[in-house]
Amino acid sequence: MINIKELSSGISLSTRQFERNFKAQAGFTPKLFTRIIRFHRALNAYGSFNGNLAGLAYECGYYDQSHFIHDFREFSGYLPREYFLGRPEGIEYRE
Repeated sequence: MINIKELSSGISLSTRQFERNFKAQAGFTPKLFTRIIRFHRALNAYGSFNGNLAGLAYECGYYDQSHFIHDFREFSGYLPREYFLGRPEGIEYRE
């Protein structure tokens, strides 16, 4: 994961200019984009990860399990355990 400040300085923009330009082009903030990327990394890594959900959270760049659960619920509508252990509605596309 790259820091937004490092990325913006690498292309000679202030952090605020980078955020404004990113949002104008993508329609959402760079912070939200990094959260979405982390969430997708967790979804993709689950099948090959040999550990618990807390370990998966750390492996995918989350600071702690509560941030992982919060993002997971916000983006999927389910708790991680419900999603991975059950058959929640709407995951058929992943099979």
